[in-house]
Amino acid sequence: MSLSQSERKRILSSIKTRVLKQHINVAGVSYEAWTRLVDERTPELLTAETDEFEGGVRRLLSELGTSHTVFYHECPSQLLPQHSINASLRKFEQAGDARWIFLDVFEDGLAHVAGIKPGDVLLAMDGTSYTPPSMPPFKVGQTHTLRVSSIQGDNNREVAIEVPHRKGTNRAHRLSSLRA
Repeated sequence: MSLSQSERKRILSSIKTRVLKQHINVAGVSYEAWTRLVDERTPELLTAETDEFEGGVRRLLSELGTSHTVFYHECPSQLLPQHSINASLRKFEQAGDARWIFLDVFEDGLAHVAGIKPGDVLLAMDGTSYTPPSMPPFKVGQTHTLRVSSIQGDNNREVAIEVPHRKGTNRAHRLSSLRA
C-alpha cells in the first residue's frame, strides 16, 4: 500500500509529537537537533518509495539512541532482531573481518530458546552471509535457519527460528535445533 504525501506528513508530525512528549532520553540526544534533522529529511521522505520511507523513518528514530524505538508499517514484512527473535546484534570485528555478534539474548525469547547465547556470532541466515552494515531480514511468518558459532569460531551449529505472524504464544513459537 502506497501512502499519500499528506498521510506521510501526518505520520512524521505524529512521530515528532510522540517523541517530544513520550520518549525517554537515555542517550542525551538534543531534541532540537533531532527535530531539525526530521525537517531536513521530510521532503525526501514524502516522495520516496514505501520501503525507503519506512527505512528513512527508522533511521531518524535510530538517531534517538534507543534500541527499542522503531517504526513499522501496520503489516510489517520484516522486523529487527530485537523485535522478532528477542535478541540484539552488534557489529564485531575480529582479525579485520566484521561480523554480527549476539549482544543481548532475552530470556525465554525465540533466540534463547533456540540455544543462542550472548557472544555467539552470526555466520549466515538462510544460507546467506550477512555482515555489517547489512542486517539480516527477519521476515514475519517465516522460519529462518541461522548458522552460528562461538566467538572463538568453534561450536558451529544451525538453529531454526520461526518468526510468527502475530504476537506469539508458546504454541506459536515452534523452535528446533538442527544438527550441523
